Amino acid sequence: MSKLYLAYLVIPLCIVSLFCPTAQAQNVTFYENFDNTKIGELPTGWTYYQSGGSNPDSHWMVSTKDMFGSKLAWSNWGDDALAGDIDEDWLITPKITPKNGDFLIFDASQVFVDTVFGSKYHVLLSTKSNAPGDFTDTLASYTEEEFPGYEETLYLDLKGYYNKPIYIAFVHENSSTDWHNVDDWYLDNVWVRPRQRAGFYQQEIYSQTTDVLPLKYTATGVMIGIKLTIIGDYDLANLTSLTFAKKGTIDPSQITSASLYSTGQDSFIATNDEENSIQGELFGTVSTPDSTFEIKGNMQLPVGDNYFWLFYKINPAYAPSYPYEDASAAFTKVEVNGQQHALTPPEKTVARPIVESWPANDSIQHAIELLPVGGRYGSYNTRAQPEPAFESLAYCAPEGYFDVANSIWWYFKALSDGYMTVDLSETDFNTILLILDKNFDQFACNDNISQEQLQSKIVGYEVKAGQELYIRVTGAGTPNDPNGPSGIVVLDFNFTNAPLGTDDSHYNWGTLSAPYPNPSHGKTYIDFDVKQPSKISFEVVNLVGASVWTSKENTYAPGVKHTVPIDTVALPAGTYILHIKGDSIHASRKLIITR
Repeated sequence: MSKLYLAYLVIPLCIVSLFCPTAQAQNVTFYENFDNTKIGELPTGWTYYQSGGSNPDSHWMVSTKDMFGSKLAWSNWGDDALAGDIDEDWLITPKITPKNGDFLIFDASQVFVDTVFGSKYHVLLSTKSNAPGDFTDTLASYTEEEFPGYEETLYLDLKGYYNKPIYIAFVHENSSTDWHNVDDWYLDNVWVRPRQRAGFYQQEIYSQTTDVLPLKYTATGVMIGIKLTIIGDYDLANLTSLTFAKKGTIDPSQITSASLYSTGQDSFIATNDEENSIQGELFGTVSTPDSTFEIKGNMQLPVGDNYFWLFYKINPAYAPSYPYEDASAAFTKVEVNGQQHALTPPEKTVARPIVESWPANDSIQHAIELLPVGGRYGSYNTRAQPEPAFESLAYCAPEGYFDVANSIWWYFKALSDGYMTVDLSETDFNTILLILDKNFDQFACNDNISQEQLQSKIVGYEVKAGQELYIRVTGAGTPNDPNGPSGIVVLDFNFTNAPLGTDDSHYNWGTLSAPYPNPSHGKTYIDFDVKQPSKISFEVVNLVGASVWTSKENTYAPGVKHTVPIDTVALPAGTYILHIKGDSIHASRKLIITR
């Protein structure tokens, strides 16, 4: 089945069809975006006027609207206007003196796009004062059908008013017998300036991931996604090159090509691993890229956000092994309209570990054998496949969680009696850890080390000589989702060679019995003696190594059998390890509690 990678929509800080104030500092006569004004008020120097409405609080004011900048100016119908009233809400600018070539440019929309209520939208001018009676010139007038239904930039030529002080009034006119049946006016980014050609505004790394990158699928695995924002009033911007850097741990010669694709103004890209296809337009490719490389092309970019995606192809003869090396990418500069723009400071380098095409220990038949001496083992569960005939829900998995996919396996055969510890603390995603035998009987399971740490750990699990066990590591998925969390799995394994002592066991310091009764559902006891006076304490830990019961340290005399009670009434049912600790004394016993 094909696999789809998506880079999800991110709302830009500046609406793509609009200007941002920092981008057009030159040749700007006037600008207001309302962002520095409190909700319910108007910017300094702006005024409002009402005609036909009787509620003094129902007038133009600063408000908010989804996906239309952080704040804007808003006019609606007065909710206590009398039936049949013609309600006019006026928003009047401060005094402005247009320069040669200036336009009035503003962003506008209404609310009810598919319904017409008869609202009207006027832009009036006064060359005398901001008194309503002095607005004798009409710059533009729109019916509801003509006015933008969605956010749109409007351009009104101020020719004839160059170098003359003027006031501009935005007049929202409604006539209705029901205040619910009228439309609103949203106004933002009011400019007085010349129209300008489309040009570069900003660039940023839009999408980045540190997920593992299987060798076979590097050509369809996104390294980074880039967003180039173009602003302007007309024309297209010419993109000719983008420059990148790579500093990964992999031998640079193993990266055989770097390709850049465009999805235009679509903020996601789809790839198909099996078909080796990318649904985007190829901008350019570089073979055997250096540590810094430039991808050249020629593409006309419209105003707004334009998306690009960088892909590496790795030499198929490369043989990844743990600890996995990574390929990296950083976006450093771009050339638009013949001018280069660098990131200052450069964005963070994104690195992706390169792994085998499929996990070597994807199935129980290919479980990696753990050595008795212990050590650190690494693998990954990305693209691991479920084995429904063998896998089942781990008994410690949270209710409703799947762990039948993304599972990888290890195998251990004990050469002697002892205790094994499996620790996934260094793994960076949520895991479930399970110990079972070849018959798939589950013996020990852990989901989280703690509420804060979602990795798994089983400490001091008792193993008998010759016993064969399998260790399964799974990403904790959600209902109906076969793809749980995945990534590099770091497994630390330790085996302690020690007698299990199901009966009295003799040590050079004395003897120690097994707990009794065992299993226990209340108090249990343990007997011991020592050969010399010794300070001793007892501790019960669960299978993740957390202490659940401790005794005080006491001094015990030699030559006498001592019996210590262990209160397990408050402990949940499960398997525990009982430790005896003292001067040169350490031994452990398995304790099972039932309820």
